[in-house]
Amino acid sequence: MIRIGGAIVIGVWILLTSFHAVGPQERAVVTTFGAYSRTMGSGIGLTLPYPIESVSKLNVAEIRTIDIPASGNTQNFILTGDQNLVDLSYLIRWNISDLALYKYQLGDPRNALLEIGEAAMRAAVARQKLDEVLTGEGRAEVEQDVRAAMQRNVQTLQALQPEAPSPASWVAPAEEVLRNHREWVRLEWRDPGLQLRVGVDSVYRTPVFARLGRDNALADVEQACALARRTSAAAYAPSSFVSVQDGVGLEVMELCLPVYQGGRLDGFLVASYALVEML
Repeated sequence: MIRIGGAIVIGVWILLTSFHAVGPQERAVVTTFGAYSRTMGSGIGLTLPYPIESVSKLNVAEIRTIDIPASGNTQNFILTGDQNLVDLSYLIRWNISDLALYKYQLGDPRNALLEIGEAAMRAAVARQKLDEVLTGEGRAEVEQDVRAAMQRNVQTLQALQPEAPSPASWVAPAEEVLRNHREWVRLEWRDPGLQLRVGVDSVYRTPVFARLGRDNALADVEQACALARRTSAAAYAPSSFVSVQDGVGLEVMELCLPVYQGGRLDGFLVASYALVEML
């Protein structure tokens, strides 16, 4: 009887932890011993029993919102194209298009979206006159500019991949990426220990890290690359202010992309981009 009872318990455990119902508006990520394995779509999904594989479901169709500013008592002044200050409040509405990217490739997805959205809004308003911002037509144009900028930059971050197997032959493709994307201010190839192999700066501005040195921003690189190493995918660090000259600087965000050769980690591609250049 004990053997039969044990077999029944094991069978129920396998049944409950191996079959997963994913709703029409949901997606589920599967982890194997804690490491990301795959994403399941809606329907009935089959996995190995827990704790070998675990499943985390999330509603990806839900429209989420971020209020800017977060508090109704906070002022949010933005400079318009005709040098007027406007106290602007707005909403960022978003949903999850890639659950694996949302959960594992962004250190702080909400904060990253907030920073990118706010930078895009400031850049869009800076191209409008005060009267245009206050009218319905001007607001619609700003909204369209911000949406396009955010989508374009997310796609650029996801699509950026190293194109050559060695640092020497990687320089030319890196320079081409920088010429085509003004928002990128520097690209670097680093070894698995994060030592610099080669770096290329954008030709459109004075090297961003020239004044204070690259070492002052290495904490952000280490944070992004630590997450990239754990997830075997691109990862981002929160943006930080980099001083270019006295009183002047840029909000810079770091992207770290792990590079593999023959199934082994060969190093990291680190890309720095300025939020102000999004549009």
